[in-house]
Amino acid sequence: MSKLLSLSRAARLAGVSRGELQKRVRKEGADTFEGKLTVEILVSLYPHIDMEKDPVLERVQRIKREARPKAHYSDGWMPDPQVLMTRLKEFQHTLVQTKSSLNASENLLNETRSNLQSALNASEEELPAEVERCIQRLSRAIDRLGRASDAKATLFAKDAMLKIVSASVRLLPSGHEFFIEGNDSILEAGLKAGLYLDYGCTGGNCGACKCKVVSGAVRKLRNHDYVLSAKEQEAGYVLACSNTAISDLVVEAGEAGMSEALPHQQIRAQVKKIELVGELLALMYVQTPRTRSLRFKAGQSVSVTTEDGRTADLYIASCPCDGRNLQFIIFKEDDVDFGDAVFDATLARQTVLLEGPKGNGTYFRINILI
Repeated sequence: MSKLLSLSRAARLAGVSRGELQKRVRKEGADTFEGKLTVEILVSLYPHIDMEKDPVLERVQRIKREARPKAHYSDGWMPDPQVLMTRLKEFQHTLVQTKSSLNASENLLNETRSNLQSALNASEEELPAEVERCIQRLSRAIDRLGRASDAKATLFAKDAMLKIVSASVRLLPSGHEFFIEGNDSILEAGLKAGLYLDYGCTGGNCGACKCKVVSGAVRKLRNHDYVLSAKEQEAGYVLACSNTAISDLVVEAGEAGMSEALPHQQIRAQVKKIELVGELLALMYVQTPRTRSLRFKAGQSVSVTTEDGRTADLYIASCPCDGRNLQFIIFKEDDVDFGDAVFDATLARQTVLLEGPKGNGTYFRINILI
């Protein structure tokens, strides 16, 4: 059977969004197989895919740009990033040629079998001529094998190379998909993708992010204090915060829907820094303990209570993908009492109580001060 691609990976290869691909599939009435489609169908839907635009190498380039420079490599076994990228490009070219030849060989075998069957049906007088024609066709086809290159093979190679850079994860029972890049854990990648996976601390202490690997291979990123029983390990359970994907994964994991309320939490955290942006605007950076992490949705708020009892409801201005390092935007005029503690720096390094999250997690409005 032809290679099946998940809709998310197929969309990446075609350079379109997943939603756009789904609309195209419905419009054209293309066949899918359990939410996946074949390379042939993808090529038929997007016959003018820009094969020169390589998402794999673009991703490698981006990773290289964003990586922190190092004066040297500690063990010396990995090549320079530029050398590695060049080798990947050469490997991809070889993979395209090899897969193209395999595709052409498969077509040639089918064609030869059909021609031989026709020759067997010919009369004795026509048989030598039919066999000679089969040999000529076979010779011409063999000559073309070395130059074979097709769109299906190119997509196959790009998909293989993309798996080196990122692995896909499909969640059960929701069916949500996301990609893991770099050294992100399963949990980190899921949160960055905007999904609300179950978790409690992100540090391997509570076990709330425990999930079951249905298929695929994982690698432990760090040791964790939470102990999985031998029975759980045998069944394929891992902590999403402490493992990453080696290959594409199918994982059973708990997650909250967009309209589902997250559990109410009370966490004591420390104000790490207060940054004054102007006379009336400040940024407050708060960090939770290593064993606790605030679980929230974008656009939600929490109640922040100081040691001397001042309280304010503040929207969380940072990404839900990092529940330990939180940011808050403070407007002095909105809450004078709480704002005074922020702007006169008395709140810096204090311990505060966070309670929440609150709100439906849709949006919040910020008045820009100029």
